[in-house]
Amino acid sequence: MTDRPAPPDRRARPIRSLFRSPIRFPGQVPIQIPGGLACSGVAPLLARLGVAPLLARLGVAPLLARLGVAAPLARLGIMALLAGLCLPVAGLRAQEAGPEPGRETVMGVAGGNGANTAGRLVPIWRHQPVIGIWLSGGQGLIDVPDYLDGTDFPYARRPYPREVPFADGLTVVRLLGGWDPRDLGKGESRTYDDIAQGDLVTRRFGAPTRRSTGLADLGPLTCDRQAGRCSGVLEWRDPAGGDPGDAPGDAPGDDPGGTHLLITVPGRLQLCTDAPGQQRIDWFEIGTRYTFTLRRVAGCPAGDGPAGTPPRETAEAGGFRPDGDGTLVVEPSQLDYHFDLLRRRLDPYLAQGYTDLTLVLDNIPWALPAAPTTGTYGQTAPPSSLAEWSAFTGRLVDALIAFYGVDTVSGFRFRLGTEQQSPRRFSGTPGQYLALYEATVAAIRARLPDARIGPFNQAGAEADATGLTHAFLYANIADPGDIDFVAHSLYYIPKPRGNILANVHTAQRLPDYEALWRQLPMAPGTTVEFQEFGVLRNQAGLATGEPGARGAALHVADIFGLLAAGVDGLWHWQPFERLRLQGAGVDTQVLTGRGWLYLVLERFAGGQIYPLAVTAADAPDTRFTAHYIETGGDDDARGLILVSAFNPDQARDSADPLRVTVELPAGLIPDPGNRRFAEVSLSQETAVFDLIRADLAREGLLKAEFAALPGQPVSGMRTMTDGAGRRYVAQHWPAYRAAIVDTLTARPVTPAITPGGDGHRLTLDLPAPSVRAILVDPR
Repeated sequence: MTDRPAPPDRRARPIRSLFRSPIRFPGQVPIQIPGGLACSGVAPLLARLGVAPLLARLGVAPLLARLGVAAPLARLGIMALLAGLCLPVAGLRAQEAGPEPGRETVMGVAGGNGANTAGRLVPIWRHQPVIGIWLSGGQGLIDVPDYLDGTDFPYARRPYPREVPFADGLTVVRLLGGWDPRDLGKGESRTYDDIAQGDLVTRRFGAPTRRSTGLADLGPLTCDRQAGRCSGVLEWRDPAGGDPGDAPGDAPGDDPGGTHLLITVPGRLQLCTDAPGQQRIDWFEIGTRYTFTLRRVAGCPAGDGPAGTPPRETAEAGGFRPDGDGTLVVEPSQLDYHFDLLRRRLDPYLAQGYTDLTLVLDNIPWALPAAPTTGTYGQTAPPSSLAEWSAFTGRLVDALIAFYGVDTVSGFRFRLGTEQQSPRRFSGTPGQYLALYEATVAAIRARLPDARIGPFNQAGAEADATGLTHAFLYANIADPGDIDFVAHSLYYIPKPRGNILANVHTAQRLPDYEALWRQLPMAPGTTVEFQEFGVLRNQAGLATGEPGARGAALHVADIFGLLAAGVDGLWHWQPFERLRLQGAGVDTQVLTGRGWLYLVLERFAGGQIYPLAVTAADAPDTRFTAHYIETGGDDDARGLILVSAFNPDQARDSADPLRVTVELPAGLIPDPGNRRFAEVSLSQETAVFDLIRADLAREGLLKAEFAALPGQPVSGMRTMTDGAGRRYVAQHWPAYRAAIVDTLTARPVTPAITPGGDGHRLTLDLPAPSVRAILVDPR
């Protein structure tokens, strides 16, 4: 790794989209409150005073609670002040100190670094991936429909003509090329003869060969075709430095020892040294293949001269086995860079104001590996030369700066790979990935010292430190601070386990993730993010993203569960589905249940979250969530009571309302008679995709695999019907549009609130699945 000065404030910087969004939500207070000793200057001071370990073990909140002063300090706002100073307050709970008696706030705990430790409704959902072969066409950018403008929850538009809805931050996936040959003819590749034409780097002549080991690298060559010769720089590491890790092609864990490094090329080169160094080699002939043999030895062979002397060229370099510590194979070749494609893919998003970009370096271009492999989405093998990869990465950053300026590019983040725990996404070894990651960090930070960089989004919470996992990376990386975010993918595909359905909702999955985060030695300021998230299939195995009422109810549990765990970012997929019928004058976007939920929540972004207790005696298998979100001050406080219901087993959902009791502590709504109430809701009777499904079933236009299942499963229009069904929806679009607007129109209500417990009780009749949102305003 290259030594570099660590910027003093880089680690304490929160995820950028919470601060640099062009949309300002009413009442939003996007404050980063690390759970550990994170802020610049505070941790070193406490360390010098010798109290940091004590405070880290105890936490300030438990300590103050033991002293009996936590509750008064919390009411005075002192605990928030301590949090702002980055003292560890994440252990504070309502029983120790709440904003008022009877109020409990949600506290973030992910890795001790969650951005939601203040219990605020941070809009963590404002992120979305955009995908490779479609990037140059602005995949994900839409014209947000104007039918949302006149509702009680209007869409907060960005000041640009088009946008990726409900997103300020984007992950730009498969940016480099390396695309699947089976996708030739799609998107950008429609004009290509070969899929590699989409790669940012190609090889003009020659072939990729194994030009890296754990001991040495040979980077890009400069060639003179007319002279038929190439030159390059051979760089080697300290032979006595221990096992440097697996470079591409190395056998993991092979470290025979030795204090000197012997490098030979038969008839060309013999070098013996005990120190790191480099040597320019200018005798490569185009069309000739060269093999460098590397071997650790206890001392230099007789007649070789003192260790560390410059290499000498010899007529013969015999006596050295080719199966030593490694070999480099060089077939002279030259790389060409195509960064015009980089600009073609990023310009559509920069033109619409998107600068909170995470550039994903996955699908390594086809020209770089010695033996390319095709996986799920394209090329999966590691590059044959770390030095060649580092040079490419450095040139890529240079091109970004030339195109967009250093101020803009300094805000970009970088991620190495996508779900590379799978051999279908990365065919190398864990050690090869680690070497690649550290080389990538060094290349980027040589140009952008403050750049935030993270490894691939691990699918699942596997903690095996011998496989390619976050646990492995943290156990082996030289500097854990080189991991700026811990990213995951999480998709739901229900699976029967005994008499329950597993992998249906967040509460079933979070314990494993939280156990993993606790064991990772994350540096202060490291964020935890779900960079892919959603439902893939229902329990019958049918493809669906659950765009109806069930999806909205599930997503309520997702968002508040992840906020409570301290998760900093949640990436969604498109919250609209396009409906277009040529000749009928219909080209619009249909709002999904998740999109409906985002509209409701964003009105209260920045508000304080209070979880509410729910009981439903007649529905033991149904899952309920209830929260109160409060914005404003004491005199103009406004609130939202949000209650959701769903059954993990979709076949057991109930269209008949279930009687639900929600406990409202006295501190939340002291006098219900002094408040005005209105509500919006979403159920299978009102959600537009559920309505579309019911109409298609009645008209005989629903695919049989959906019509035959209980629980009225819903999917996107292209999945649950055909062209005739979509034509029916387009012909009846005015009615469906009115149905969407109706679900976003608040109607005055007089809720059934009665005195009870330590405050009041709210009684509701809820079908499952459904979401009920009750607005609470001063009279």
